[in-house]
Amino acid sequence: MDHTFIDVRKLSDFEVQGLYYHDDDGNLIKAPWKHRETFVSSGSMKSSVKDLLKYMEVYMNKGTVNGKRICQNVTADRMTTPYYPLETGTYYAYGLEVKPEYADGVTLVHHGGNIVGVASYIGFVPEKKMSVAVLTNLSGFPAYKVFFAAVNLALGLPHDYQEPKMPAIDIPMEHLKKFTGRYASGEGAETRFALDGRNLIAIMKTEDDEKGTYSVRPTGYDSLCINKDDENANLFFLFTPKGDIWAMRQGLRLVRKIE
Repeated sequence: MDHTFIDVRKLSDFEVQGLYYHDDDGNLIKAPWKHRETFVSSGSMKSSVKDLLKYMEVYMNKGTVNGKRICQNVTADRMTTPYYPLETGTYYAYGLEVKPEYADGVTLVHHGGNIVGVASYIGFVPEKKMSVAVLTNLSGFPAYKVFFAAVNLALGLPHDYQEPKMPAIDIPMEHLKKFTGRYASGEGAETRFALDGRNLIAIMKTEDDEKGTYSVRPTGYDSLCINKDDENANLFFLFTPKGDIWAMRQGLRLVRKIE
């Protein structure tokens, strides 16, 4: 993996695309590459599609790539073993999501990531020795949709196969109030849920101080959906034994409720 690194200073050694995001008025703004101390282990890796395809071979070939042993069989297996059940038949492994019965006879292992100027998604189907990597240089781009459409096309499935569908439901006001409050991550991003009449809204701030207000619909007694930039963000909430919310989960990220 000759084009994979963390140090932003190495960017000068390669021909790379710039990063972009849209401001509140819809203008395309160029974003600087940043070194983020809190993201070094979870969001600062720079890579290429070709390198990521090589990386996924480690799992599909049980720790071996091009005849070279990278790690033991058991290590590759443990990284893709379903451990913690999530929604809709998906499980959390070690940093990866696993859907053991994605389609007839196939498993899908996948993971995505988004920071300012970047939206990405990778994954593989071990039974087919098939891997897919999607990298984009625009904040908020639905990289996951491109990924799943490519996987589904290769498997001969409808492009929107397995797309999560979570319709709105009616929830009593007393329970709706439990969602309100401020949720903050150590990375600097915050989401505050508030009531606007009988409707929930989300006031969101990114770690780079980008702010926005979005409509919210309840999809369960422990879940909400935010309509953000014409995309649906599904959130799931964790309750204490007393019935109070202490954290929310978006994808694989857990964010504590702080007030």
